[in-house]
Amino acid sequence: MNKKIIVAVALVALLAFSGVVAAAVEAGENMEKQKQTTPLDGNQFGLWERMRNRIRDTLGICDGNCNEMVEVTGVLTYDGTYFYVDDVEVHFGPVWYVSITESAIDYDGDGTEELIIDELQGLVGTTVTMEGHMQSDNWLSVFIINDEAYRDVGKPVWSGGAGGHHGNGPGL
Repeated sequence: MNKKIIVAVALVALLAFSGVVAAAVEAGENMEKQKQTTPLDGNQFGLWERMRNRIRDTLGICDGNCNEMVEVTGVLTYDGTYFYVDDVEVHFGPVWYVSITESAIDYDGDGTEELIIDELQGLVGTTVTMEGHMQSDNWLSVFIINDEAYRDVGKPVWSGGAGGHHGNGPGL
């Protein structure tokens, strides 16, 4: 009977220890994922930088002068979450806005009135030129698409600004 208790205690201890080890391994993997600053798509944004850039893009905040635009030209790609021109991640405002707002301009030239997201997806695989403000390395807040105004500099329409090309204000 003593042997049975010792075996039972040893078995419980082994199971508990293996559970602790498994939990520690999983926690370590989760920490590595959180520390990972290079997503699978290859861009170099850590969590805080991504949040900062998203807030600045949403509120129309530029580091320095928003009128000093940067131009990027290349093939537009889309990974199902983000758009890119070569290795630059390009942003057009909040996903909810891009997904529900009809575009004022037929950017993809297909003659169809579409949502902004559909216009952008219509440009995927083509060479585009976009102008905007670099929020950080390889992150562009877009103001102009192929020489057509996308949004005005300043507080965007989705943040309550009066300017904006998609329904409010004179455009660029």
